[in-house]
Amino acid sequence: MTFDPAFGASERAEDARTRTPRLAGVFTDLVTPFQDDRLDEDAFVALLERQIAAGAQGVVVASGVAGERATLRDGEAARLIELAVKAASGRVTVVADAASNSTASTLALVQEARDLGADAALVAAPWYNRPSQDGVVRHYQAIAAAGALPVLVWDCPARTSLALSLSTVERLTELPGVVGMVDATGDMSRASAIRRMRPEWILLSGHDASTLGYLAQGGDGCVSLAANVSPQAVCVIDAACAMQDWRVARRTHDGLADLDELLALDPVPSAAKLALSMQGLCQAEVRLPITPCPDAVKARLKRAMRSLPPSN
Repeated sequence: MTFDPAFGASERAEDARTRTPRLAGVFTDLVTPFQDDRLDEDAFVALLERQIAAGAQGVVVASGVAGERATLRDGEAARLIELAVKAASGRVTVVADAASNSTASTLALVQEARDLGADAALVAAPWYNRPSQDGVVRHYQAIAAAGALPVLVWDCPARTSLALSLSTVERLTELPGVVGMVDATGDMSRASAIRRMRPEWILLSGHDASTLGYLAQGGDGCVSLAANVSPQAVCVIDAACAMQDWRVARRTHDGLADLDELLALDPVPSAAKLALSMQGLCQAEVRLPITPCPDAVKARLKRAMRSLPPSN
């Protein structure tokens, strides 16, 4: 079976007319390209255009992991959002990372993202100060009450050291304006459990290695690091699952397994940037405390790049 990279284009056009952001399908967690310690704006726009051409439904900009949000300087995250909105021109959904472990700061970031034209905000559970489960709910209640943008909860306990219980998630599903979750726990069974709680809530896998299983259990799409490197392959997995062609989905997913493993090695996103540099798309440059890939990973990454699925 052949999958058209423009799968879902009619849905995107419909959403553009109604001004409702489409938050299902493949969302690429875009890396932030640097050159000589400055934003490489041309490379960033080219990476975004590549995602559109491959059939991605949207991008996540200036994220805390792939986008290296913690090392962005004043004004750089806003500039990335501005560039993404202008380049996308409504063709794909732009999701801005707006996470902070301060509720007041998060509210300001969501407001800024709205003012810059983003379609939705990705908000991680607060980290380091480790609020209670009730504190997490109240954090999202305050954001939802402001009503600036549709909000996706980012649940990644490996990064935040704060796991959201299913009872907390159920409370979050009831908040107007909190429209779904990016689930980076790697627990594929949660898609089924949360879908039964609130069928209309958007469920996106945030863990490339388990995306196929998550989609099979009712997920609506993914936020993918691997899509930076092999966007068409990730889009094929999503489209094949939507069409219940599990043979194509499994074959393509298996073809990305080695790449998924390497890209997930800390420090993220060093391996993704190195892979993109091999493709001639941006520099491998990262900012401290993120360090470049060690030589052992470089050799393995070269082998994985040679065996990417043919859809790449």
